[in-house]
Amino acid sequence: MSKKSSIARLLSDFIKADSIIDGREIEALNRLSEFYNINDKDKVEAQKMQFSEAVAELMDMPYAQRKQLIAHLHEMTLADGKCVEAEALLLMAVSCCLGEERIVRSNAGVLSAETLGLQFDRPKMIYVENDYNAELNVEIQSNQRAIYNELGMVGIDFVYIPKISNDFRMMNEDYLKGVITYLAPSIKPDRRDDIYASLCGITTKQFCGDLLSRKLGIEPGCFAEPALLVTLGATTMPEVDAEGAVVQRSYNQYLRLRIGDGVMKAIARFVDRYKEYLGSLTSTMASRSLNSLAYYGFHRSLFDLLLYSGKRQKCTLLFDANSGVLKFREIDEEVNLSRKIKATYLTMLQQVLCSGERKMRYDDATIQAFREIYYEVGCDDTDNEYIDLTASLTRIRSELAKHNLVQNIDCFMPARGRNSVITMNVDESMVWIADGNDVVRLTDSRWSRFGSRRK
Repeated sequence: MSKKSSIARLLSDFIKADSIIDGREIEALNRLSEFYNINDKDKVEAQKMQFSEAVAELMDMPYAQRKQLIAHLHEMTLADGKCVEAEALLLMAVSCCLGEERIVRSNAGVLSAETLGLQFDRPKMIYVENDYNAELNVEIQSNQRAIYNELGMVGIDFVYIPKISNDFRMMNEDYLKGVITYLAPSIKPDRRDDIYASLCGITTKQFCGDLLSRKLGIEPGCFAEPALLVTLGATTMPEVDAEGAVVQRSYNQYLRLRIGDGVMKAIARFVDRYKEYLGSLTSTMASRSLNSLAYYGFHRSLFDLLLYSGKRQKCTLLFDANSGVLKFREIDEEVNLSRKIKATYLTMLQQVLCSGERKMRYDDATIQAFREIYYEVGCDDTDNEYIDLTASLTRIRSELAKHNLVQNIDCFMPARGRNSVITMNVDESMVWIADGNDVVRLTDSRWSRFGSRRK
């Protein structure tokens, strides 16, 4: 990671912030790229890093260079004649992190977390803490109206988790549980009741630990001290999937600000600085009945976090021969395939892992392995059964694509090459079989011996 590629990343995010790429912005981009001697290699490297990583990398630059960079970024935002909200928020983040002569990294920083479907309809400032701070909570509770008005003038919603939780408690219980069931029709009653209890009783500490850290993957140490977390919007990073196609992953960006000598003073400093870039906005909040808040604003974001979002993690596959269930072990998510398609997929895994070629060829050995596996999966008569590769691959890939919490899902995706050869990037440690009382790697199980091909 270089300073030039980091600057290229910032320039790219700024030019895309308002979703409109103006010709004058392109001219400014070219001019600044030339000034910083940014070449095509730097631009390619920039795509591989997060906005937060770029900001952190540039903290080591001399103060005069950082100050000049902030001025250049401000210049770029005004190239099309206006500085919109999204651009102003990015400028705030860069200014807070790079604008001080002596940088104290604990005072301000940018955090990134994959969106996983979590979206914010308006910019938010969220009070966060790992441990309850009585003094700061009393200050917030005593000044809520002033805080909401101060931030509302610049178009930012203040989020205080105890107030959100209280809003949910004030709603009719049957109504709120009905909303949960509507959003997740297949949810079990026990799980629905857990979600309801979480909405009505969540604390700031639980929000930071259970949701921001465990689900979204933000380091718990980021909330070691009470802080204000400002949503900056989402940026994207291109990634290459198993078939070589480029896909875009979206990441929410957050500015973390240390509170220091009080919440009111911290907010006043933020607002005064923000106005330098954007000026005051008028925020009008129409009144709503209590039972219309459940899927709006941050109430919706909290719903999404509890219902849908989760931290992506590397997983292994487990086939339970006793129950017939195929699932990702670490997140306990079942891979829903019909019996025959499941047998086909298990055959692909078995042949890729147990053949000396590390691939599956559609030949007599594979067909024999498939018939034996299909029998184990539950088909009594497999003598005349064959694999429909085209239909099977479509169904398998479609099902695997649904498991967006599996970080290494591409490893489990079967790819079809010339002469119908199937390949996957799995290794022996990633596929397990529960057979009787034993849970062993597929390669160490009797399943490895199905078919005539051996290691």
